[in-house]
Amino acid sequence: MSFVEINFFWGVSAEQVFCLVLRLLAAAALSAARGACLYR
Repeated sequence: MSFVEINFFWGVSAEQVFCLVLRLLAAAALSAARGACLYR
């Protein structure tokens, strides 16, 4: 594998991980907001 191929592979992987983290944070924020509304 050349340096460019490795760089491209890690770039795609990092982007996928970043999107996954954003989705998890969004889901956690939604569940927290629902919980706050329920317990008030």
